[in-house]
Amino acid sequence: MIDLFDLYKEEFNAKAISPKRTELLDALKRPFWQEFNAGLEKLPDYIQLRKRNPNYQSEIQQGILTFGTHSDLTKDEHEILLPLLKHLVPWRKGPISFFGHSIDTEWRSDWKWERMAPGIPNMKGMRVADIGCNNGYYMYHMLKDQPRFVWGLDPSEKYFQAFKMMQKFAAPNTLDMDMLGVEELFAFPNFFDIVFCLGVIYHRKDPIGMLQDVHQTLRKGGQAIIESISVPGNGPYALSPPARYSKMRNVFFFPTSECLVAWMQKAGFKEVEIISHSITTTDEQKRSDWMPFESLEQYLDPEDHSKTLEGYPAPERTVVVGTKK
Repeated sequence: MIDLFDLYKEEFNAKAISPKRTELLDALKRPFWQEFNAGLEKLPDYIQLRKRNPNYQSEIQQGILTFGTHSDLTKDEHEILLPLLKHLVPWRKGPISFFGHSIDTEWRSDWKWERMAPGIPNMKGMRVADIGCNNGYYMYHMLKDQPRFVWGLDPSEKYFQAFKMMQKFAAPNTLDMDMLGVEELFAFPNFFDIVFCLGVIYHRKDPIGMLQDVHQTLRKGGQAIIESISVPGNGPYALSPPARYSKMRNVFFFPTSECLVAWMQKAGFKEVEIISHSITTTDEQKRSDWMPFESLEQYLDPEDHSKTLEGYPAPERTVVVGTKK
């Protein structure tokens, strides 16, 4: 795996965030992760898998991020792998297949990617960031455009470990991930060409401030792709529930599509366009054996799926793109 932090540390304020990065990585050495780390070490990596089988592939097949087939691992290796996959429950972004073990993730993330793809700028040779990248599923889609690199940031230990596992089995690529978040973007002024930030903004108390942080991390001419839960309606306004929305804690503002565009403009972005708008369905977001907790169906009014349990409009999704001039 490449280490983008080390490779580019002279081009951003590495000293400002290096202590936090080290602290977060050290946390993965504690007992909760020791068995997982030891098990992962026992499994073959991409080079070893290719030596066994020159036809071994890691690729996206019909939206499924796929690593090999069942026959690429021995029986003993499958017995090591399966507990590691279960240790990472809940799996939210996918679908993914590890050597024939199909991970039915909470989200059909490939559907979202297909909706967004026509409006995403060409990433060939670009420095790309995926803020709130989860396990990195979308980053593998981004590889198709041959970016210079894609750097995922997400503070979750489980998502980082899932990404590390996938990278072990993946063909050599230009992806990397750190357990950092929006709060660390200040250290990357004028650094990225393209920034994705999907499903993060409604968790922020200051959405325009977050967009300004994204704006400052872009080079001139850079573009941001921002996605948010949105509510229906005409006009630039936002819903701000006093307590929960679809049982979610730690949420603050849910804009209309027009409001999300206005936020982008207030943050300094130009040529802001809506590239996708959709109603989230229980086919796209659902519970499964790999995400056995409550999901969208349990968040909606059982008698009227156009409303949340709290009586608010059910979640829609809006994706916009804007440019730093």
